[in-house]
Amino acid sequence: MKIVIAEPIGLSEKMLNEYKRVFSENGNEFVHFTSVPESVEECIKRCSDADIIVISTYKLPVEILSKLENLKMISVAFTGYDHVDTKYCQLKGISVSNAAGYSTESVAEQSVLMILSLLRNAREMENNCRDLKGRNGFLGRELNGLKVGIIGFGLIGQRTAALLEAFSCEILVAERSSILPSCKYKILSMNALLAEADVLSLHIPMSSENENFIDAEVLSKMKNTSFLINTARGGVVDSKALADALNSDKLAGAAIDIFEMEPPLPAEHPLLSAKNSMLMPHTAYATAEAIEKRAVLVLKNIVSWLDGKGGNVIA
Repeated sequence: MKIVIAEPIGLSEKMLNEYKRVFSENGNEFVHFTSVPESVEECIKRCSDADIIVISTYKLPVEILSKLENLKMISVAFTGYDHVDTKYCQLKGISVSNAAGYSTESVAEQSVLMILSLLRNAREMENNCRDLKGRNGFLGRELNGLKVGIIGFGLIGQRTAALLEAFSCEILVAERSSILPSCKYKILSMNALLAEADVLSLHIPMSSENENFIDAEVLSKMKNTSFLINTARGGVVDSKALADALNSDKLAGAAIDIFEMEPPLPAEHPLLSAKNSMLMPHTAYATAEAIEKRAVLVLKNIVSWLDGKGGNVIA
């Protein structure tokens, strides 16, 4: 089998050597690229004769997949996999695995970081200090006692709730069919949660039903004193509608880690000029610990698939 890591996944030298050892011992060819493909053509060239490919956030539409005649397995070094055409993979019998769970702690921690940064005007206060200014606009808000609405109660949503509970927040969970009756937090309908929450934290996957889930109508149901946090997927938020809500003071603030495209953002992106917004270049998952966990999980997924046992198979 030829195994190709088609874009960087943050392998340490130790893990890279481990990959080489494991695959070579079993007679597999292993190729590792240290840059993101600059074009569709380059991606196809890198993966043209691969049996197994590893990608992180690089998009794999039919345009690319249909050219990879030897492809049998895709290991996505990421939790989300909406950037891979899984319907085509199912049609062609291509197995797809993801790295679910590697970034639970890192994303939950950054969600809390973003909430606190908004509440305490952290970015503005740092800018004031660097601009040789004083405490103008210093008055922030405490997290203690606020109602935090969690939309999407998987591993990351649950961990975020647990961290926020330590700040004495009241946790509200949006009603969804996947939530177990044993959930200890208050479960509310979406409309009730939007009306009550002081902070809304998103942790839902990208899907056709979740595309632009947070749109102008949803934003209009939130309190104008509330904050929106997105560390989920970029496409679940209508960026133009969010920018309009921020600029018209219908929302107190928003912190966004992920967009409908990978940064760098185009200069005309609406959120770049939106008021009371904190923007981060898709880094919630990016800790040394999470990247190490991801590297191990990707390796295990491939070895498991080679052994005929699957391994976090999602398609």
